[in-house]
Amino acid sequence: MERWEYNRLPKGNGARPELDPILNCYRPGLARIGPPLLVPAKSVVVRIDSESVPAPGGPASMDAIQIAYAPHKVYMLYQYNQEVRQIFTDGRKHPEVDEDDLLTMWWNGYSTGTWDGDTFVVNTTNVRNEAWLDNAGHEYRKLHLVERIRRVDGDTLEIDRSFTDPTGMAKPYATHATLKLSPKLTFQENVVCDQYYVRKVGFGFGGLLGINDHPWQSPEENPNATWQDVDKEEQKDGYK
Repeated sequence: MERWEYNRLPKGNGARPELDPILNCYRPGLARIGPPLLVPAKSVVVRIDSESVPAPGGPASMDAIQIAYAPHKVYMLYQYNQEVRQIFTDGRKHPEVDEDDLLTMWWNGYSTGTWDGDTFVVNTTNVRNEAWLDNAGHEYRKLHLVERIRRVDGDTLEIDRSFTDPTGMAKPYATHATLKLSPKLTFQENVVCDQYYVRKVGFGFGGLLGINDHPWQSPEENPNATWQDVDKEEQKDGYK
């Protein structure tokens, strides 16, 4: 609660955007990329004719994902920020978390997958704790995510997600999404940290302070005017 109060606006229930990891050019973290997408509308931009503009169809259009298979692992690719997850299916265990070693934690966590009948069950731990759980400023420290992914029919995918955190959540937080197959889906280029933030939003890189302190600085305290674009990738199959 104390962390959430710190992230809130001085008055009201909204979060302070200058403290939002996404609006300071950090990755959203597994909880917020969804689906369904739980990121601020201002962070969802695409590039059309070299100009950054809001996503056609609004933030919900960024819910599209693609699932690819490889030996002993599954890849999940998200349209939002072209995020990529590896889900290991070779029976391995989750690595031990060392809070002093960032190499034991990931923005999207460490995921393992098994089958329960026709449902693919994904367990994710080792999530970096700088990310927010939602747009209201809630944080977490020992997040555990269980996803149950089931193909209802040839054109429909259902994903149920359950988040638990014994240090930051009184009860599990659950989401449900139903996605439809889009055989000709082409990902729109979506670069979270491009010059849109300088010209339209006014945010820039914030600066990572550390795990045990509040991780963000305001852009005024730590400006950084360097930017990097990501090449556009086209995907043949996916769900949205």
